[in-house]
Amino acid sequence: MKQVSPAIRNNAKIVEIIALQIAIGKAFGRLRHNSMLSTSTQLYIGQVRDNVIDESAKDLEELLLVVTSGKLEMGDQERLQRLDKVYASMKDKSAFVQDFTSNVNLLIRQKTNELESTQQLKKSYEIH
Repeated sequence: MKQVSPAIRNNAKIVEIIALQIAIGKAFGRLRHNSMLSTSTQLYIGQVRDNVIDESAKDLEELLLVVTSGKLEMGDQERLQRLDKVYASMKDKSAFVQDFTSNVNLLIRQKTNELESTQQLKKSYEIH
């Protein structure tokens, strides 16, 4: 069946997949150009971001194939299974990004605290 049924086309997981993609982009966007991070750390974060975005794009391509009429010859059950696979994949990426960005934010806080402590010690001992 090349036609996509309304049950597939209107599935709530489609909106959730797109929302997860947007959230992933925003999470990485908040990490950009932080002066507390070394150049090598920023490059590493950029590589991780690029990999996650590339993999997410593959999921979105798969989603388009599943929900667009005339693209693939498959029944509703197979479309639902593929939709579930894309949804699970995006949920995994989202969980990874949340954990990764939490760790980076922790690193930023630690470096900020370290800098503040160093500045306070210098001030206390009047070292310039």
